[in-house]
Amino acid sequence: MKKYIYLFLFLCFATNVLGQNAENSQTEQHQLVEWSKSCIKEFFNAASLSDTLIYEPIEWILIVQDARYPIELKLEEQKKDTLRGCVKLLDNRGVFDQYFEISEDPDAFVAVSLVCDMKSKRTGLKVESSEITFVLDDKGRVLEVKDYVRPVAIRQMITMQVLNMTKQQLAEDLGKDILKLEWKFQSDTQNWILERNGKIIYQWTPLELIYFAQKFMRKNN
Repeated sequence: MKKYIYLFLFLCFATNVLGQNAENSQTEQHQLVEWSKSCIKEFFNAASLSDTLIYEPIEWILIVQDARYPIELKLEEQKKDTLRGCVKLLDNRGVFDQYFEISEDPDAFVAVSLVCDMKSKRTGLKVESSEITFVLDDKGRVLEVKDYVRPVAIRQMITMQVLNMTKQQLAEDLGKDILKLEWKFQSDTQNWILERNGKIIYQWTPLELIYFAQKFMRKNN
């Protein structure tokens, strides 16, 4: 009987600890979101001091934190490594991509995307509305400012670049007829494959595609 009592108490304790950890994690994420918003507002305030425009955040679209993911790949010389990606803190449009790299800058900490109205200081009238992405370091300094593009759209663009470059390389090694072949997407495995006469001559897994784009393709460019 005592054994069951101890087991019950242990389960209660474990459940309580897990609940506290989840609650603490949510609190930390909320604090990071609020800190990110505050940094952007301070940036706008500083810009307004020397400008004729007032910047007013209207909608917070996406806030993601830089992350490192351990991965194992089948590439010949790279079996274990890390892949840069991001952890979702806020996503109001349902476009979050876990393996989207928020910046090439090694000091990137948080990426914040928002809809912003620009108003005239003199008249108070809206001059323009735009969607902007800011990349901050862990001190809140702005590293990059760029137009907002859906993370999934960026992933698709990079994927096509890698596939086209791979086909060009294969054409040099295996013959120009490779250029006539079309990449096929396997929905069950999420792999991209290139076939000739019913035989797979090359394939990319999703992680290999992203890894190659981050580690090699950028260096070659």
